[in-house]
Amino acid sequence: MDDILAVKSAPKEIFEEKSSSQSSKEPLCMQKNHRKVLDKGIPPDVMPGIKGVKEPLPPVPLSGMLNKHGGKVRLTFKPEQDQLWLGTKERTEKLAMHSLD
Repeated sequence: MDDILAVKSAPKEIFEEKSSSQSSKEPLCMQKNHRKVLDKGIPPDVMPGIKGVKEPLPPVPLSGMLNKHGGKVRLTFKPEQDQLWLGTKERTEKLAMHSLD
């Protein structure tokens, strides 16, 4: 019975450790890789976002974003396959939705 209770309480402890370690990190906008992208400025074909508005996943790919090397990136959501596709000129990487944090 003690083993069951220990397993039942473990996820809460793990979550508390994770959230406390995230709050002690520097903000995303100040991290080196993110800063490099921000310093390049807004791409001309970027789609605008509206703060505080939640919209469903788009049926068309999102374009106008750049990766850390300055290359164009396209995001395609594939809910029927439970995947997110990250596409560049060279390749497309397919990620499972549950692997995203």
